[in-house]
Amino acid sequence: MRPTGSAAELATRRKAAVRRLRAGERVADVARAFGVSRFAVYQWKRKAEEQGLRGLNATPPYMPQSRLSPDDRRRLRQILLRGALVCGFPTDHWTRQRVAQVIQQEFDIQYHPGHVSRILKAIRFSCQRPAKRARKHKERAA
Repeated sequence: MRPTGSAAELATRRKAAVRRLRAGERVADVARAFGVSRFAVYQWKRKAEEQGLRGLNATPPYMPQSRLSPDDRRRLRQILLRGALVCGFPTDHWTRQRVAQVIQQEFDIQYHPGHVSRILKAIRFSCQRPAKRARKHKERAA
Protein backbone atom coordinates (compact mmCIF):
# COMPACT_ATOMS: atom_id res chain seq x y z
CA MET A 1 0.00 0.00 0.00
CA ARG A 2 1.29 3.45 -0.92
CA PRO A 3 2.15 5.64 2.08
CA THR A 4 0.36 8.94 2.50
CA GLY A 5 1.93 12.18 1.38
CA SER A 6 2.90 13.86 -1.84
CA ALA A 7 5.78 12.59 -3.94
CA ALA A 8 7.97 15.44 -2.64
CA GLU A 9 7.10 14.65 0.99
CA LEU A 10 7.93 10.97 0.53
CA ALA A 11 11.26 11.85 -1.13
CA THR A 12 12.08 14.16 1.80
CA ARG A 13 11.29 11.33 4.20
CA ARG A 14 13.57 8.90 2.33
CA LYS A 15 16.42 11.42 2.33
CA ALA A 16 16.01 12.10 6.05
CA ALA A 17 16.15 8.37 6.76
CA VAL A 18 19.36 7.97 4.73
CA ARG A 19 20.94 10.95 6.51
CA ARG A 20 20.22 9.27 9.85
CA LEU A 21 21.84 6.08 8.54
CA ARG A 22 24.91 8.05 7.48
CA ALA A 23 25.01 9.61 10.96
CA GLY A 24 25.44 6.11 12.37
CA GLU A 25 21.94 5.02 13.42
CA ARG A 26 21.01 1.39 13.01
CA VAL A 27 18.65 0.31 10.21
CA ALA A 28 16.13 -1.11 12.69
CA ASP A 29 16.00 2.17 14.62
CA VAL A 30 15.54 4.24 11.45
CA ALA A 31 12.81 1.88 10.22
CA ARG A 32 10.98 2.17 13.54
CA ALA A 33 11.33 5.98 13.58
CA PHE A 34 9.85 6.35 10.08
CA GLY A 35 7.26 3.59 10.42
CA VAL A 36 8.57 1.48 7.55
CA SER A 37 10.09 -1.95 7.18
CA ARG A 38 13.83 -2.58 7.46
CA PHE A 39 13.68 -3.83 3.90
CA ALA A 40 12.48 -0.37 2.75
CA VAL A 41 15.34 1.31 4.61
CA TYR A 42 17.85 -1.08 3.04
CA GLN A 43 16.43 -0.25 -0.40
CA TRP A 44 16.75 3.49 0.26
CA LYS A 45 20.29 3.00 1.54
CA ARG A 46 21.33 0.99 -1.53
CA LYS A 47 19.77 3.50 -3.92
CA ALA A 48 21.51 6.41 -2.15
CA GLU A 49 24.84 4.57 -2.37
CA GLU A 50 24.38 3.94 -6.10
CA GLN A 51 22.85 7.26 -7.17
CA GLY A 52 23.29 9.67 -4.27
CA LEU A 53 20.44 11.48 -2.54
CA ARG A 54 19.02 12.48 -5.93
CA GLY A 55 18.25 8.83 -6.53
CA LEU A 56 15.66 9.04 -3.75
CA ASN A 57 13.56 11.60 -5.62
CA ALA A 58 10.20 10.52 -6.93
CA THR A 59 10.16 9.33 -10.51
CA PRO A 60 7.25 10.29 -12.76
CA PRO A 61 4.93 7.45 -13.75
CA TYR A 62 5.54 5.80 -17.09
CA MET A 63 3.29 7.26 -19.76
CA PRO A 64 3.57 5.54 -23.12
CA GLN A 65 3.90 7.77 -26.16
CA SER A 66 0.89 7.86 -28.46
CA ARG A 67 1.44 6.05 -31.71
CA LEU A 68 -0.60 8.67 -33.57
CA SER A 69 1.36 11.86 -34.18
CA PRO A 70 -0.34 15.26 -33.77
CA ASP A 71 -0.60 15.47 -37.57
CA ASP A 72 -2.19 12.01 -37.66
CA ARG A 73 -4.71 13.11 -35.04
CA ARG A 74 -5.62 16.20 -37.06
CA ARG A 75 -6.07 14.04 -40.14
CA LEU A 76 -8.19 11.56 -38.17
CA ARG A 77 -10.40 14.41 -36.98
CA GLN A 78 -10.94 15.54 -40.58
CA ILE A 79 -11.79 11.99 -41.63
CA LEU A 80 -14.32 11.61 -38.82
CA LEU A 81 -15.93 14.97 -39.60
CA ARG A 82 -16.62 13.81 -43.16
CA GLY A 83 -18.82 11.07 -41.75
CA ALA A 84 -18.95 7.31 -41.57
CA LEU A 85 -20.85 6.98 -44.85
CA VAL A 86 -17.93 8.53 -46.73
CA CYS A 87 -15.64 5.92 -45.16
CA GLY A 88 -17.81 3.10 -46.50
CA PHE A 89 -19.94 2.24 -43.47
CA PRO A 90 -23.64 1.50 -43.94
CA THR A 91 -24.79 4.23 -41.51
CA ASP A 92 -23.42 7.63 -40.54
CA HIS A 93 -22.98 6.51 -36.93
CA TRP A 94 -19.42 6.34 -35.53
CA THR A 95 -18.58 3.61 -33.04
CA ARG A 96 -15.28 2.89 -31.33
CA GLN A 97 -14.95 -0.24 -33.45
CA ARG A 98 -15.42 1.77 -36.63
CA VAL A 99 -12.94 4.44 -35.55
CA ALA A 100 -10.40 1.71 -34.70
CA GLN A 101 -10.99 0.23 -38.15
CA VAL A 102 -10.40 3.63 -39.82
CA ILE A 103 -7.18 4.12 -37.82
CA GLN A 104 -6.01 0.67 -38.95
CA GLN A 105 -6.81 1.40 -42.61
CA GLU A 106 -5.52 4.99 -42.78
CA PHE A 107 -2.50 4.90 -40.48
CA ASP A 108 -1.67 1.17 -40.28
CA ILE A 109 -1.84 1.37 -36.47
CA GLN A 110 -3.94 -1.11 -34.55
CA TYR A 111 -5.84 0.10 -31.47
CA HIS A 112 -8.21 -1.86 -29.30
CA PRO A 113 -11.67 -0.28 -29.55
CA GLY A 114 -11.63 0.28 -25.78
CA HIS A 115 -8.65 2.60 -26.12
CA VAL A 116 -10.13 4.62 -28.98
CA SER A 117 -12.09 6.69 -26.44
CA ARG A 118 -8.84 8.31 -25.29
CA ILE A 119 -7.94 9.29 -28.83
CA LEU A 120 -11.42 10.68 -29.43
CA LYS A 121 -11.19 12.72 -26.27
CA ALA A 122 -7.77 14.04 -27.32
CA ILE A 123 -9.19 15.27 -30.63
CA ARG A 124 -12.17 16.78 -28.79
CA PHE A 125 -14.83 14.35 -29.84
CA SER A 126 -17.41 13.35 -27.26
CA CYS A 127 -19.33 10.11 -27.01
CA GLN A 128 -22.89 10.75 -28.06
CA ARG A 129 -25.72 8.50 -28.95
CA PRO A 130 -28.11 9.37 -31.72
CA ALA A 131 -31.42 10.83 -30.54
CA LYS A 132 -34.20 8.27 -30.55
CA ARG A 133 -37.12 9.38 -32.63
CA ALA A 134 -40.44 7.72 -33.17
CA ARG A 135 -40.70 6.19 -36.58
CA LYS A 136 -43.22 7.90 -38.79
CA HIS A 137 -46.13 5.70 -39.63
CA LYS A 138 -47.29 5.61 -43.19
CA GLU A 139 -50.52 7.45 -43.52
CA ARG A 140 -53.36 5.44 -44.94
CA ALA A 141 -54.22 6.36 -48.48
CA ALA A 142 -57.78 7.64 -48.67
